[in-house]
Amino acid sequence: MKRLFLIPALLLFLLPAGTKGQASEDFDWFPGGTYDSSIPTPSSFLGYTIGDAFTPHHRLEAYLGAVAEASDRVSLGSYGKTNEGRDLLFVTITSPANHARLEDIRQNMGRLADPRGASQADLDAVVQGSPAVAWLSYSVHGSESAGTEAAILTVYQLAAGTDAVTQSILDELVVLIDPASNPDGRARVVHSFQKRQGMTYSANPDSWEHGSDWPGGRSNHYLFDLNRDWSWQTQRETQQRTVEYLRWNPVVHVDLHEMGGDSYFFFPAATPVHGAIPDVVMKWQEIYGEGNARAFDQFGWPYYTKIGFDMYYPGFGDSWPSMMGAIGMTYEQGGGSSVGIAIERDDGTTHTFRQRAHGHFTTSMATLRTTAENREERLADFLAFFRHALSLGDGPVKSYALVPGPDPYNALQFVDLLTRQGIEVSAASEAFTARVARGFGLHETPSSKEFPAGTFLVEASQPKGVAVQMLMEPQPILEDTSFYDLSGWALPLVYNVESYMLGEAPGVALTAVTDLPTPDGGVVGGRGEYAYAIPYNGTSALLAAVQLLNHGVSVKAAGDAFTTQGREFPAGTFLLPVYRNPDNLHELVHEIAGHFGVPAYPINTGLVEEGDDLGAGSYESLKKPRIAVAAGQSAGGFGEVWNFFDQAYPFFDYTNIDASRLGNMDLSKYDVLMVGGANLASALGDRGVEN
Repeated sequence: MKRLFLIPALLLFLLPAGTKGQASEDFDWFPGGTYDSSIPTPSSFLGYTIGDAFTPHHRLEAYLGAVAEASDRVSLGSYGKTNEGRDLLFVTITSPANHARLEDIRQNMGRLADPRGASQADLDAVVQGSPAVAWLSYSVHGSESAGTEAAILTVYQLAAGTDAVTQSILDELVVLIDPASNPDGRARVVHSFQKRQGMTYSANPDSWEHGSDWPGGRSNHYLFDLNRDWSWQTQRETQQRTVEYLRWNPVVHVDLHEMGGDSYFFFPAATPVHGAIPDVVMKWQEIYGEGNARAFDQFGWPYYTKIGFDMYYPGFGDSWPSMMGAIGMTYEQGGGSSVGIAIERDDGTTHTFRQRAHGHFTTSMATLRTTAENREERLADFLAFFRHALSLGDGPVKSYALVPGPDPYNALQFVDLLTRQGIEVSAASEAFTARVARGFGLHETPSSKEFPAGTFLVEASQPKGVAVQMLMEPQPILEDTSFYDLSGWALPLVYNVESYMLGEAPGVALTAVTDLPTPDGGVVGGRGEYAYAIPYNGTSALLAAVQLLNHGVSVKAAGDAFTTQGREFPAGTFLLPVYRNPDNLHELVHEIAGHFGVPAYPINTGLVEEGDDLGAGSYESLKKPRIAVAAGQSAGGFGEVWNFFDQAYPFFDYTNIDASRLGNMDLSKYDVLMVGGANLASALGDRGVEN
C-alpha cells in the first residue's frame, strides 16, 4: 500500500490566495506553455495542486470568478440553478477582440445553423471570417469528478497562456466551458470524501475513503442520470442547459467522463452509429481522434477508439449534440471513477487523481487545437450538416402529423418537448386531407386521411431535420447486434399520440407554434343549479378532478353512462354536485376547468333521461389518495417516482418513507404504496413485505 501525505483539509482553506500579478508555481501540464503571471494559478488560489484534493463547488466558483476578474479573455456566468440551489457555472473564453463582438459571433453561428434566406456570399463571409464555437462539458456524472479538476486547468491555460497554440485557440474560437454539469451529485462525492479522509490518503482500493455515501454522485438531486436526459428534458439541469446550447450552436461538444481500467477512450465512436447521423459527422470524429492521439503520443499514454461507446441512443451528451449539428463526442478517462486521490492497481502501479485530471485536460486542449487549426473547414461542414437537414423533405416522408384528439394533453406535452429542443412545429389552421406514408403503432396506414384543424405538423425538411428523424422514426436500423443503451424510443408511441408520416406536404395554411396553445375549457353554458359534469376524456380531466379535490370539492364518478338535458355522458364522468360543496363551487369549477382545458357542463336537475338519476349510489364519491413512496437506498428507482410527484404532477399528496421503516410502521393511513426496484422485497424482509 502506498500512502501520500497531505495538508489537513482545514488548513487548505486558511492558506492565502495567490497575489494578483504573480504566479506561485510553474504550470507544467501543457508542453511548451508560457503564461501571464497576473492570472492566479489554481494552486496559488486553492492552496493545493490540482489532483491533490477535491475542489468543492464554492471554491470552484470562487477560483473561476478570480480568473474572470483578472483576465479580459474570460467571463463567468450561470445558465441556471440546480434543485439544491447551486449555480450551473458557465465560462466563456476567447480573445479580447472576440469578446467585444460575442453577440455578432453568436448570430453568425445561428446563420449557419439555419441558412434559409441567407445569401451564399453572406454564408461564405461567416465561414471565412467568424470564430467557431466549441463547448466542453465536465462531470455530468458527479462521481466522475476528475473532469471538474480538468476544467480548472483548461480555464487557466486559456486565461493565462501566452504560447502560440493557446493564442491561436483564442483567436479562432469562442470556448464555452461547463465545468460541473451535475454540481449536486459532485457535491455529495466531495462531502463524502471529506468526511472519510484521514491525515493521509490511502491508495489501497479497499480503503473506506474510496467509497461514497448513498446515493453517490452519479445522479442529480432526483437521482436521474443526466447523461440519459438530453433528448427527454425531464430535469431542470438539462432544460436550462438546452436553452444556452441552442443560443450558441457549437461546432463541437465534448462530454468528459471516467471509466475503469488504465487507458483512455476518445472518438471515433464504436458501432452502431444511428443511421440518421450524416457522414460529415463521422469524418470529423476521425479528425478529432487523430488530434487527440498526437497529444497522447507525446506522453506515451495508452488510449483506444471505436470500442465500447457507440452513438446510437439520442439521449447522450455525444449523440444529442451530433444530431444538432455539432461533433458530439464522449471522452472516457481510465483509472476508475471511484472516490480517491490515488488508487493502487492489480499490477502494483498507482493511478492518481492528478493523472486523471491531466488526461482530460490534454484531450480538452487537443480538441480545441484541432478545431482552431481547421476552423474554416469545420464551419463549412457545419453549414453542410444543416443543408443536409433541409434536404430531408426530399425523401418519402414530408412531415409528421400529430392529432391532438379529444384529450390534447399528451399532444401538448409532446409538442413542448420538441419545441424546447429547437424543433419547428406548426399547427394547421383548418382541416386538410393528405396522403399517408405510414401510421404509428395501431393506427392504420390509409392511402389518404382527413386531418382536423389544429393538427400539429413537424416537417422533415427543417434545420433540426436530423433530430426529427432520430426522435420520430419508429424503426431505426441497427448496424450491429450490440449497443450501449435503449434500442427504441419513437416519440409518437412514447406519448401515445395518434400520429402519421405524410407522403406529401399538406395544402393548408400553417401557423408556427411559438407558445403552446391553451385548450378550450371552462363552464359550457350558464350556472349549474344542481351539479356540473366533466367527461373523463383523459389526463386533463383527471388532473382537474384531483385539483378540485385539493380545494375541498366533493367529486363523484359515474359508474355507467347517463343522458341528461339531451347530452350523453360516458361512464367515468366526474360529477360535482352543488349540494354539500363549498359556496364558491361555481368559481372553482370555472377556474380549474379553464386552467386544465376541459369542459364542465352545467346540470339543473337530478333526473336523467337515460341511466341512473344523479342521486343514485352508482355515483361513487372520490377521495384524495394518500400516497406513500418507498424511498431511500433500498427502494431502487424511487427517484423517478419522486420526480413524478414532486416536479411533473405536483397535484397529489404523497410522503416519501424510507423503505427500511416500512416493516415497522402503520401503513393503514395510506391508500397507495409506490415501490420501485427489483431488490425491494429482499431489502424489506418478510415482515416488511407482509406489512
